[in-house]
Amino acid sequence: MKHSGILLHISSLPSAYGIGDLGKEAYKFADFLKAGNQKLWQILPLNPAGEDNSPYQAYSAFAGNPYFIDLDALYQQGLISDRYKKLRWDKGNVNYELVYKNKDSVLKEISKNLDRIDKADFNSFCLDNQFWLEDYALFMGLYEHFDKISWNNWNEDIIARTPQVMKMYQEKLRTEIVFWKTIQYLFWSQWFKLKNYANSLGIEIIGDLPIYISYQSADVWASSQNFMLDAKKRLACVAGVPPDIYAEKGQLWGNPVYDWEYMKKDGFSWWLNRLIFSQKCYDHIRIDHFIGFANYYSIPANAADAVMGQWNKAYGRELFEKFKEKVPNAKILAEDLGNKTKEVENLLEFTGYPGMVILQNWYDSPDVGKFLNSLKQSNIVVYTGTHDNNTIKGWYKSISKSEKKAYRKITGCKLDVIKAMINLGVKSNADKFIVPIQDYLELSEADRMNVPGTKGNWIWRLKNDKYIKSNKRIARLTLQQ
Repeated sequence: MKHSGILLHISSLPSAYGIGDLGKEAYKFADFLKAGNQKLWQILPLNPAGEDNSPYQAYSAFAGNPYFIDLDALYQQGLISDRYKKLRWDKGNVNYELVYKNKDSVLKEISKNLDRIDKADFNSFCLDNQFWLEDYALFMGLYEHFDKISWNNWNEDIIARTPQVMKMYQEKLRTEIVFWKTIQYLFWSQWFKLKNYANSLGIEIIGDLPIYISYQSADVWASSQNFMLDAKKRLACVAGVPPDIYAEKGQLWGNPVYDWEYMKKDGFSWWLNRLIFSQKCYDHIRIDHFIGFANYYSIPANAADAVMGQWNKAYGRELFEKFKEKVPNAKILAEDLGNKTKEVENLLEFTGYPGMVILQNWYDSPDVGKFLNSLKQSNIVVYTGTHDNNTIKGWYKSISKSEKKAYRKITGCKLDVIKAMINLGVKSNADKFIVPIQDYLELSEADRMNVPGTKGNWIWRLKNDKYIKSNKRIARLTLQQ
């Protein structure tokens, strides 16, 4: 194992204002990583969370989440009053309804103080990001104008983006458009300041790029030709995975699938813009559901489950060939879990991107010996678990007595099952080893981030900065790097 790191999303940081943000607690966490001898900080997608507050169902593939903006910094810049300090904020897990209500009202104050923003810097940001920012800002203005209903229920002429109507709304919503551009300017300014600070400590950021985006997004509205929609821009088919031992009717994700034939003819411009932009935002990019670049599972939009879907060919090789020409030294991690076909293996071999190994998943393997042998590879990223997994403590509690016995035998564990799994990752030959902060803090199942296929996720966060006391123990656990 060469470099170890910790998985913790921005929303899960401690904060006085209801949700983790890019303020002082984020800088404390970077300091904690440094003190704990960690080299990597992995986060989840930074995009504005959509349905069920999931960062994997975003309103935009490019925009940053406004609710992560540090309010204290805005106050110090004179962009907002101190009213936000007097509002009621929950101190426990994220109460999204309260966070949205409070922060929406606070952020609106920015519109009254735009003269305090560096105009030259703002204009430069807008120019550099106009390929996505113009459509996103208009989309958000329209979303509020139409009382936050789905874009496919807006007036037909703006759904169709007819030039005359587009121009009319751009004029009508000019103030709102400037506001949403400003929000993005402030978000990304704060983000790059934090990233630069982490980099100065020798810590690299692993960003997360979901392969699919939400139908209710600026990208699908503005670039509908890239997606499998019908003549009225309604969903024609959706993404998911077929039935397996975990779900007898498969998983119906509901995201629009890409029109890979169109994308190939177009030169993959949307994807290239997204990959290049992400490479600027992070030191490494974890691409979620990488197998979807080899072949993707398409399900009729009106299907009740994922049983009736079919596999189709994607053009991932052609896409990444172009990407490598533009960014030859990009650092990509491929989330290759699931149905790893020959096509997927060929694509991984072509790109050279490291795949993933999840230590909790070894009992899913028909050959435990082969699974453990995979840890001898170097071009892999090893995890105890991801945001979708249980904590080690919760996982161990859930497995059978025979599995517990096998686990103890394989790891040589007698008492400390958490230390045993972390030690297994440390002793691997992997280039990178990532542990969710919950596992280092020995937290239970109640503290997991997400239970796939259920509601009410993405709410967990650290309640205070007591976690900092664990930095010496973490350094000792990962000393072999």
